[in-house]
Amino acid sequence: MARNDASKYREYYVHGTAAYNRQVAPSEIVRDEPVYVPPRKRIEETVAANTKALTKQSLSPMVMLGFVIAVAMLVFCLIARIEFTTVSAEAAELQSQLNQLTEDNSRLTIKYESALNLAEVEDYAVNTLGMQRPSTDQIVYVNGSAQNRAEVVNPNTEQIRQQLDQAAASIAGMN
Repeated sequence: MARNDASKYREYYVHGTAAYNRQVAPSEIVRDEPVYVPPRKRIEETVAANTKALTKQSLSPMVMLGFVIAVAMLVFCLIARIEFTTVSAEAAELQSQLNQLTEDNSRLTIKYESALNLAEVEDYAVNTLGMQRPSTDQIVYVNGSAQNRAEVVNPNTEQIRQQLDQAAASIAGMN
């Protein structure tokens, strides 16, 4: 009976590059020479002498310039915000004043229209000012059925031509 290759493979130890089915487990491998293991290198640490650390730090001019520009922009934004708030408050106050004036205007318009009564005006004109009703011979009717038209009167062209000639002569005389 032939053995299955998979079962044959399971019988032997296979590891990494030892996958070449050598028919031997790694523990059975015998070496002729001893394996050389190099000694560990010893690292010597020395303690630094007590020295004072340098604490002097400096900033580049570009960093300082950037910082100054950022601060200037921040101040500008704050001033603009204050100005915006002031203008907004003033606009709200003016809008309130406009609403009040609109109400006053509508109230006074109603009062004016109620005060203007045509019967009272006629009574005042007849009784106080002495107005009289016109008689029939004083009434004139105007017929407005004719078309509206306008006529442009042509100015005297000869006179304009003479004025232009005089102006041209005076200009030519200057040269």
